[in-house]
Amino acid sequence: MIRNVHERRLRARAADVAPLLRELASDNDRVWPRDRWPAMKLSNGVTPGSTGGHGFVRYTVEGVDGHSVIFRFDETIGLRGTHSFELENTADGGCVLRHVLEGESLGAMKLGWPLVVRPLHDALVEDGLDNAAREVDGERLEKRPLSLYVRILRHGLNLVRQPPKVTPRGQRAVGDLVASAVAGIGVMHVLWGAGVTTWPGTDTRSLAERVVGGSTFPSPGACYVVAGLLGTASALMTMRSRVVDPKTFALSHLGTKTVGSVLLVRGLGGMVVSTLGLLDETAAFRRANLALYSPLCIALGAGAFWSSRRTGERA
Repeated sequence: MIRNVHERRLRARAADVAPLLRELASDNDRVWPRDRWPAMKLSNGVTPGSTGGHGFVRYTVEGVDGHSVIFRFDETIGLRGTHSFELENTADGGCVLRHVLEGESLGAMKLGWPLVVRPLHDALVEDGLDNAAREVDGERLEKRPLSLYVRILRHGLNLVRQPPKVTPRGQRAVGDLVASAVAGIGVMHVLWGAGVTTWPGTDTRSLAERVVGGSTFPSPGACYVVAGLLGTASALMTMRSRVVDPKTFALSHLGTKTVGSVLLVRGLGGMVVSTLGLLDETAAFRRANLALYSPLCIALGAGAFWSSRRTGERA
């Protein structure tokens, strides 16, 4: 079960703050932080039965009274339950504005809620409560800085929301070249795992010394897992320049960016590690890493990023 609560003490009474809640999703909405988050939109304003949401989050207005507004989630988004704004008077003559989300996550949202949705939700709601404090109490609050993790999530979602565009021929050629190289490396892992070849070594030990940097080569299962990941990466990069379905394009576009990032980190990190001798690597691996493995990863990573630049016409 999920129970997520955010609240803010205000100096005004609940009856004086209630009009702000009734203005949610309107042109005069002064609470919802639509300046940097998806705007709340409702088919008939804050009235029972009105439908809408913000971003991919869909809900229906379930109840409205003088001190609260309750929204019930559309379960197709993976949440069953409600979120609400509530007002409660306090003994000092002010009130508490509280946002409460209660329910349970369904399906993929069991992972999506803690990893993605909750951090974004928490940041959005705190921005909204800041807006209320500015409006009601006249507080001069600076815009709340977003955490690095939230900024990364927002950037990823922006990539996902971008519509497909036709990839220019040159970028597609580079993407195909990178995808082919990654697939080829995956095939080599399959051959190593199956024991078909020990190239570029002469036996398993020399293969480990040249490719892994130690005396023991990974198990066949580990080779197959790496091959599967490389095959998936190759497929995503190949699809990215060819699909027009928005959801498939979003997945392949984000996947290509991720592959490029991983390759660049591997390449640059490998150069630093082998140059400075930070790990106990064999001499054969260090030479090959500096001359081939790391430069190749850097080139492939740069190629993946270049091939996924947002140019061209919308598909």
